[in-house]
Amino acid sequence: MMMQNNKNFQEVLLAHINEIENLPMKARLDYFEDDKDDLVINALPGGSIDKQYMDGTREVSLPFEIAVKCKNNQKAIDTIWRINGDLSGFDIDLPSTDNTYTFLSLDVGKPGINGKDEQGYFVYTLQVTAKLEIAGG
Repeated sequence: MMMQNNKNFQEVLLAHINEIENLPMKARLDYFEDDKDDLVINALPGGSIDKQYMDGTREVSLPFEIAVKCKNNQKAIDTIWRINGDLSGFDIDLPSTDNTYTFLSLDVGKPGINGKDEQGYFVYTLQVTAKLEIAGG
């Protein structure tokens, strides 16, 4: 199954986001924790194999969601747009640290507001789709 190969990419994406300057909080690979501002990255279901080659190499598209929640609406907006701007850079490169994939491109959506949750946190999400080449074998 191809989804086993997204773990390294998630870690690389996480490390990259946590190096963005002036980001008001640190990202984690997880779901939101209660009672605090939070920034998380989750793998979404629905990845696809775009191409398959004779040697077993596959080009895949893997969707991820970056989500932020803050009591302060402006802080939430600033955070999600700063990440959006950084990941939208034409020279973005997110190379594998364990040679499990070759980075091809990143398709970055527009931030959306999910509204205010019952605890009074503003929630924004951003979907990105990584196109990766995964060697066969």
